[in-house]
Amino acid sequence: MQAPSDGFLAPYISELPLASQFFKASSGAHAFTGNSLTRRPHIAGNKQNRKLAEYIRDKLKSYKFDRVEMVQYNVLVSMPPRDKPNVVKIVNTTDGDVVWNIAMPSVNDSLMLPAFLGYAAPGTVKDADLVYASYGNEEDFVELEK
Repeated sequence: MQAPSDGFLAPYISELPLASQFFKASSGAHAFTGNSLTRRPHIAGNKQNRKLAEYIRDKLKSYKFDRVEMVQYNVLVSMPPRDKPNVVKIVNTTDGDVVWNIAMPSVNDSLMLPAFLGYAAPGTVKDADLVYASYGNEEDFVELEK
């Protein structure tokens, strides 16, 4: 079994499976840059996401992959309500002044979503300590318990 690598970092690309090596090919590397893949929002299940999937499929086919297929999955996706978006703000409990407020998208784009935490229940936290848990994985929480 192949040991995990650090992704597509140049020193480790030779450790990746052969199918992934096309990312370093100069003839097509520009097609998979972050800019071309993230130029427009592509929320799971929307038309733009489908267009992006078709773009990637077509690029892979152009690289002569033996088999390229798109598989559709029916899943539940959490989306923020457009009429009542979540807000995150830090309030001074002494005088009620808002110290910090999350920035909402300033671009008028129907595909742009406000920041939200999917599958999280709405609620209000009052008088709680702010805790940094890095990635929020098990090791991070074990470290917090120390």
